[in-house]
Amino acid sequence: MRIVLGLHAKVEESLRSQGVRYTTNRRALIEALDNTPGPLTVDELYRVTEPRIPYSSIYRDVRVLTDTQVLTLHHSADRSNRFELAEWLSGHHHHLVCEACMAISDISLHPDSELRLSRLAESAAANTGYRVTGHTLEIEGLCPECDS
Repeated sequence: MRIVLGLHAKVEESLRSQGVRYTTNRRALIEALDNTPGPLTVDELYRVTEPRIPYSSIYRDVRVLTDTQVLTLHHSADRSNRFELAEWLSGHHHHLVCEACMAISDISLHPDSELRLSRLAESAAANTGYRVTGHTLEIEGLCPECDS
């Protein structure tokens, strides 16, 4: 189990400061997302939580956790919504996306590459009037299972 003991304390403190309870189901969802290599759909969350959390509760809880910025919502190429821990909990990272099975894996770049990517984002926005506040990168391809 990869979960850091401080993770639950951070989530609980954040939710409490927003007037939201950290329920048993929400705790189970946080653990499930912390123990997976990338963002998950509601169906995937249903399959990996034990005991099973009813779909209606998962939908309600991911909405609450997204609204309170504990989770981040990603719209996948297959038009499914995927959820993962917000960067303030999991650290800055990017994604590899399989075009065949739509699996998403987290990746981290070397600090030099991350700096170049940040500079590229700032350069791209320079003539638009946008102020860059962050960036994400999704690299598309085929996962090892689909590429065989």
